[in-house]
Amino acid sequence: MDTHGGVVVRRTVAAWIGAALTSGFLVGIPAAQAAAAPVARVDIPANCTPVSDQGLIDGGYRGSLAEGETDCLTLDTPAGARINVLTAWRIYRGAEVTTAVVDADGAAACSGTNCTLSGPAPYRVLVTAGAGGGSVDDYGVAVQRMDQLGDCAVLPRGGYGDTVGATPRFGADRFATCYTIPASAQATSEMVSIATLTTTDVAPRAGVALTVRDSAGTIVCGNASSDVAARVATKTFRCRFDAGKAYTAVLVSNRYDATFRITRKPTVGAACQTVGTTLGGPATTGARTATDDLACYRFPATAKASYWVSGGGWVTDGTGAFKCTSTPCRVTGSSSYQVIMPAGAVGGYRLNTWNLGTPDQPAEACTRQLTGAPGGFGPFTGTLDASRTAYCAAVPLNEPTHRFALTATNTGGGSELPETYYLKATDSTDSSPLPCDRACGIDNQSGYGLLLITAGASTATIPFRATTTCEYQPCADEPFSVTMVDQPDTINDNPVPLYFVGTSFDPADRVVLTRAGQKPITAVVRNVNNFRTALTVEADITEAQAGTWDVTVTSGLRGTTATLKGAVRVSAALLRSTKAPTISGTVRVGATVKAVTGTWTPAATSYTYQWTSNGAAIKGATGAAYAIPAAQRGKRLGVTVTAKRTNRGSSAVASAATTVAYGIAPAATKKPKITGTVKVGKKVKVSVGAWSPSATSYAYEWRVAGKVVARTSTLTLKKAWSGKKLTVTVIARRTGHTDGKAVSATVTVKKK
Repeated sequence: MDTHGGVVVRRTVAAWIGAALTSGFLVGIPAAQAAAAPVARVDIPANCTPVSDQGLIDGGYRGSLAEGETDCLTLDTPAGARINVLTAWRIYRGAEVTTAVVDADGAAACSGTNCTLSGPAPYRVLVTAGAGGGSVDDYGVAVQRMDQLGDCAVLPRGGYGDTVGATPRFGADRFATCYTIPASAQATSEMVSIATLTTTDVAPRAGVALTVRDSAGTIVCGNASSDVAARVATKTFRCRFDAGKAYTAVLVSNRYDATFRITRKPTVGAACQTVGTTLGGPATTGARTATDDLACYRFPATAKASYWVSGGGWVTDGTGAFKCTSTPCRVTGSSSYQVIMPAGAVGGYRLNTWNLGTPDQPAEACTRQLTGAPGGFGPFTGTLDASRTAYCAAVPLNEPTHRFALTATNTGGGSELPETYYLKATDSTDSSPLPCDRACGIDNQSGYGLLLITAGASTATIPFRATTTCEYQPCADEPFSVTMVDQPDTINDNPVPLYFVGTSFDPADRVVLTRAGQKPITAVVRNVNNFRTALTVEADITEAQAGTWDVTVTSGLRGTTATLKGAVRVSAALLRSTKAPTISGTVRVGATVKAVTGTWTPAATSYTYQWTSNGAAIKGATGAAYAIPAAQRGKRLGVTVTAKRTNRGSSAVASAATTVAYGIAPAATKKPKITGTVKVGKKVKVSVGAWSPSATSYAYEWRVAGKVVARTSTLTLKKAWSGKKLTVTVIARRTGHTDGKAVSATVTVKKK
């Protein structure tokens, strides 16, 4: 009844439902607008048919409509109850019936098909023909009370690699059913799939609308509530559940004869296969044996690195949070990832999971380019096959903006073409890479970018050649010039970088250093900035002669040459001692010792020597060997070695000093001997014998019966010594040496 100035307006059921749908009344309007709007009422048809509010359990209600007819279904459901009104129709024909729920007075009892009943009971569901009117020979309506759900069968939870689930059958006699997902047996992230197992429809057109709902009837995953009529034959849905809550899977078919399988499994799977992440390595291959045969793959990661995934599937992090739902996909920021292959066609697939590197360091497999200037990198050539599934090039980025295209051809003449992509290495978010066969942009970036050439979904062997084309400035259309060289002062101990400023530089430029009488030095190009205004080369000036060198730069683009006279000044680096010199031999008077040069880098070609005494140079002692005189005894002897090499500065390093010890004692090569008549009253002498080294003086000790009786070179024999043993000890002395001693043979003193 519409109240306009107290007038109650009554309409036919079809007109009332049509007006309500047009005004939005049945799908909800703001409260203020509803208060000002007319209250529509409808005459309740006679002979309403009682129906259950457990339609998912008992299979729902089937009926037919003649043209202009309204069916009335009575509910034994109290006010405040939460209901869903579900309808079924042939998918190829579109909606056949429209439903509305009214209270006992004929006023709308709820808005939409998922609502809380209001107004006085009993409540009726009014069913009329859908758009276009006419008759409906067979329809299905199921009313389900969501806050008091009946005994839905439990939907078991399976895992990857199995098809554990339920297999409902639908047809003309049953078009809806439900399954419970128990609170105690659900994961917070699950994959719910539906697949057609059998159907008698030859088209085939059998399908179901699958939704998973909470206790209030709100859809949490599955077909969107606004698209519940879109029946599917095979599909996987991503579902997020609250821990400790039960959910209901609701299936509504389009009444074609068919059997389906519904499965669910936790997103984070314990049975995931671990796969590698080598860029361009062989793809991981798999095959679906059934349309709902889900597979799971896992690979470890570092949070700083980014990863490429292609070949299908959905990507999650280690917690099951979805990162992307289509491939190719680039992900970053997690320590592990999963790739889930959802429901799909039976058959094989190929999965690629590649580590692209970090923002600071590209993957080892990536070829480093010298410049990011358009047209300055490439061409790239190679072959893509089962063992090498991608080619990667890392391009330096050091200028604000430019555009280029990367195009690839099959050099073998085949129809299979490589796919080309550009990725920003500094991206910190997940993204879907775009092909780069048209203009690729580099905007205000630094670091490097990655160019990927892949076989895509092809399994063929593809020989390729990829080239870059400049799409936007700078496109190297300026004349070639070199206006400055930076870092002109260098030392000749290592290769050094040289920096040039000019225009139209290119990686093909040739840079040569020259000096009269010396071998030219050809530098290696290391980088050209994206604007082609800066050129970096590396020149190996190791061993180059000290002095000024000219630099000649030949343009790889123009063929013209620029020469910078005396642009680089080379200084001689000193030889470096890596092991100090030492003295070989015993450091004592009379010995000859030698200098051990130690080691030098680079190796010296000659040496000079200076021997020192107490730190002062010994005059004339400049040989590699030195005979130590007596005058050095007790002093500290050292040697300074100077290493020399052509085009290098000489370096002098001193050995550790050692105190000169006494020389060895003279040794008797012929023993001393007592000469003369050995009788009392007679005088005897000593013959000193022979000594080596020779002595400079001698001392003597005469002994009678073992006692020293004299220290002279002669001895007069006393009467008291008659019959006793006589010996003489000769002490040989040499300057700077310890004393040597030798004893004569023993003789007996005779009587007079």
